[in-house]
Amino acid sequence: MSQKFYASADTFTSPNGAVGHRPGGPFDCLGPYAKVKNCPIDGTEIRLTCYASGYADTAFSVPANTRYRGHHIGGFFTSDEQGTVFNAHRAYWQTLSMLAPWASSSGRIILDIRKDDALRCATPGKLADADVFDLSQREYMREQFARVIDADIRAELAELGAWSDAELADKFQNRIRLLWVACCDIREALLAKVQS
Repeated sequence: MSQKFYASADTFTSPNGAVGHRPGGPFDCLGPYAKVKNCPIDGTEIRLTCYASGYADTAFSVPANTRYRGHHIGGFFTSDEQGTVFNAHRAYWQTLSMLAPWASSSGRIILDIRKDDALRCATPGKLADADVFDLSQREYMREQFARVIDADIRAELAELGAWSDAELADKFQNRIRLLWVACCDIREALLAKVQS
């Protein structure tokens, strides 16, 4: 990782505290992304100095990179009304400690779930339905569920005893239920770690 663009003293401070440096000059088509100090890393509490690695490749993002504990982290900048945020590519989530591993009691089902997703979905009953459904549709979860056997999900849920045989006949709902159980388990584990 290296700084690709010159970062002038011309800065822009976002409401979220990120301080973006522009390259400056009459043909500045990059904006305040040459170097962004105190940049929040999406899905974490971490703030780092990040650098643009190219010009905007869509209307909504700028390729970028940073370093964390000696590791290169690739990703992209996005901005909204709160300011600039660095979004790490999925390949780097483990490096940033963004993933929480979960295993079923039988050990036959193993999922890696982003901690922020797990905390958002670990709410009681019907309150979690929309969030858990949205999480189940995210690409990183669909890829994991593609490797899970539906009979294993049904057996895991049947062991919990919270659903009838008729309810457990719905394979799609079983994935939603299992994901909710996993998120609640992860939340409990994270809270126990904080309290210890």
